[in-house]
Amino acid sequence: MQHTYTFVQPRPSPVPARTPEAQVVDGRPNPAAKMFGAQLRHLRRRAGLDPAQLGAAIGNSRFTIESWERGVRTPHPDTIRTLDELLNADDMLTAVIEQLASPLFPGQFAEYAELEVSCVSLYSYNALAIPGLLQTEDYARAVIGASVPPLDDEDVERLVAARIERQVLLTRKPQPVVSFVIEEIAIRRPIGGKPVLREQLKHIAEVADMRNVTIQVMPIDVVEHSGLEGPMILIRTYDGRDLVYIEGQVGGVWATDATQAAIIAQRHGRIQTQALRAAESIELIERITGDL
Repeated sequence: MQHTYTFVQPRPSPVPARTPEAQVVDGRPNPAAKMFGAQLRHLRRRAGLDPAQLGAAIGNSRFTIESWERGVRTPHPDTIRTLDELLNADDMLTAVIEQLASPLFPGQFAEYAELEVSCVSLYSYNALAIPGLLQTEDYARAVIGASVPPLDDEDVERLVAARIERQVLLTRKPQPVVSFVIEEIAIRRPIGGKPVLREQLKHIAEVADMRNVTIQVMPIDVVEHSGLEGPMILIRTYDGRDLVYIEGQVGGVWATDATQAAIIAQRHGRIQTQALRAAESIELIERITGDL
């Protein structure tokens, strides 16, 4: 990566007013609302309008527009359709109406998901399984269904829906830069069975064709490996914050010590150079797919 990281602790989100339009998860804005707000801001600026002008065009105030853009509130579906047409969004805004109605993310993951959906770049290293942003529904169901202690069917389906919902990040406008480094063992491990893995690997190859996504594989026979301490995610947010998220057995933690976080960022840079190049990685994935 080419960024110089200055790490800060993630700020808690403001608690939104509990109006009928507010979509919250444990007092935090629904990440889908944050995504909608980022898209609305981008489209408004593209149209050359300030919040007051857009508000006047649809009979709302500047403050209402700004609250939508912050993800604190969301407009009525009919208003979303009007905005989509007014801003020539080609259904970009109306596509998230259903997601806005359903706060799917579990409370303990809401802070990370909120920051993830508002990022301008995300760099991920995964050691044991395919990262959630790349998982198919069947693969995600197999991963979540193997949790200990076991989850009931309703909780499994809720968490699967939340995981799939997060993937709108990859196709969001404006597009973030997203990079994945995945261990070869993770793309060989037949979680859910060989048919599930086959479809999962095909999906990864399709996502790899996206211009804003880079996928690399860390080969099993690599002789130098800087990621043996475990998975990590580096996020740059729209407001200029650079954050490091470390996943573990009891959930994820933020690296809030600046020195520690800088070391992790350097470590991730080394991991990227040690992994196969993107084209080589997809060739390996396609060979493994063909053997299933």
